[in-house]
Amino acid sequence: MSYRVFGGVLPAGSFVRLNEGVYVASPEYLALRMAARLTRVELLRLLYELCGCYVLNENDARGFSGCQPITNLSRVSSFAKSASGMRGVREMRLLVGRASERSASPRETDVDMMLTLPLRMGGYALPKPALNERIVLTESQRKLIDREAITPDMLWRGARLALEYESDEWHSGDERFVRDSRHRNDLKALGYDVVTVTNAELKSLREMDRIASGIARRLGVRMRVSLDDHDARKLALRTSLADIQRRGRSAKAGVRLI
Repeated sequence: MSYRVFGGVLPAGSFVRLNEGVYVASPEYLALRMAARLTRVELLRLLYELCGCYVLNENDARGFSGCQPITNLSRVSSFAKSASGMRGVREMRLLVGRASERSASPRETDVDMMLTLPLRMGGYALPKPALNERIVLTESQRKLIDREAITPDMLWRGARLALEYESDEWHSGDERFVRDSRHRNDLKALGYDVVTVTNAELKSLREMDRIASGIARRLGVRMRVSLDDHDARKLALRTSLADIQRRGRSAKAGVRLI
């Protein structure tokens, strides 16, 4: 077993007490420590996980399990502000505003990153949606679809636009397939436009171009592609995300140990 001694002053909240004399790094300090070692895409994906509703789990067939968020972007941002001069803090401060909270799966994270990251990072620079935000129904709406609330994967509430990620894991006739179909139909019955993204579309530059363009039109924003190498940057982002998924690097960074 090896030990490392740190002689500096750490920001408040760097450690969480588990038991008498037993402490572990807080999620915020973990992100700061990893900021100096990870690429920007890797660090951003780690922030999504720390502030998300899933944890990577090699024992689950999907590769992840549901959980409650262990931190939020406000706490990460506050910690970064108090860590002036520490290694990695510049990258952490830069990227915390690019992340989103309450992603429910690695694929939701990938979709959100692709759609909302700036052009220079390989995204489409679309306005950020709320992830897994509950739409609480009125009494008349509850009578229509027989539920108290509905939660889209991604929601642009002001534009009444929702996006649902459809996994390849489910097939026609499966209980999950039927539930997802009803979920989309219920959103439409409430007056929301629904965009569906499949795994195959997620892997295709042309299909994602089409989907992003449709979302932009629905949101009333103009997509300005000012970079001649934007396709190459989009491909680089997808390659990085696929590589992270394959290697499980974010999990190795310690997410499952918190």
